[in-house]
Amino acid sequence: MNLQPLLEKSSRDHSHLCPRQILGVRMGLAGMAALGFDAPPDKKRLLVIVESDGCFADGVIAATNCTVGHRTLRVEDYGKTERCNRISPSLAFSPSTT
Repeated sequence: MNLQPLLEKSSRDHSHLCPRQILGVRMGLAGMAALGFDAPPDKKRLLVIVESDGCFADGVIAATNCTVGHRTLRVEDYGKTERCNRISPSLAFSPSTT
């Protein structure tokens, strides 16, 4: 996937582009790829939890289209900036396929 449009979207929403936004976009794309999504899914089929607010979260928002307002993004700010990536697929919240 081309990063440029996502980075432009993130920088437009954040008013500038910084390294943590780039990391957020890349992590958002990596998480979706690991779960089998080629593009942000429709109908609230993805819940993203970020453990750091600010620039990183803005990058994740740009990549996944998940937002706090749509209840598809949860920010649990622990004040940490260490490296951590946890991708946990769970069918418990998936809509029924029947």
